[in-house]
Amino acid sequence: LYLEDALSHVHKNQTAIIKVQPSYLDPKLNINEEVEYIVKVLELHSINDENLEKKLETAQKRKEQGNSYFKKDQYENALKKYNAGYDIIRYLSFETDESIKKRVEEVR
Repeated sequence: LYLEDALSHVHKNQTAIIKVQPSYLDPKLNINEEVEYIVKVLELHSINDENLEKKLETAQKRKEQGNSYFKKDQYENALKKYNAGYDIIRYLSFETDESIKKRVEEVR
């Protein structure tokens, strides 16, 4: 998830150096020092329509569930649902296709 976050800000033909502390690595790797990834983005692909529809639909359901909890003054549960919905679509806001960006904003 952290690697996805870092790469979401990198554009085509850019290179990113991403440093990861040992505490974020799988303990089974037995690595006790910082790991450095050097990543060059060669291509970017838009999400396919079917996958996009599923993500937007699921995010919308989480938002509606959150609204339902909020109306019942169950704020902690509402926040969990809102965060779950946001996690599904947060990388879609980096899409270059304006129609996708608009649909993501409608779900937010």
